[in-house]
Amino acid sequence: MTVQVSFWSSLARSLGITTGSAAREQAIQRHITNLTHPAEDMRRSAAWSLGKMGRVTDEAVKALERAAEKDASSVVRKAAKWALKSLRVEK
Repeated sequence: MTVQVSFWSSLARSLGITTGSAAREQAIQRHITNLTHPAEDMRRSAAWSLGKMGRVTDEAVKALERAAEKDASSVVRKAAKWALKSLRVEK
């Protein structure tokens, strides 16, 4: 029997907004790692994704704070600041 996975459930899983805590923790870790990726679009996307997750780890907040203050790209800094604001962590 083949199980079809919808686009939306697949996207939710990749963003870490599923009910499974192990998948969520893995997604958070992946986004934290991607905040230091060489490609600007990967770092921006990681910040955005963390901001959309609703609740993240202290480690993720610290990584977002570093990105908001020190990332070479103004686009990434802006995305990280938005994520912190979305998570209600003013920086």
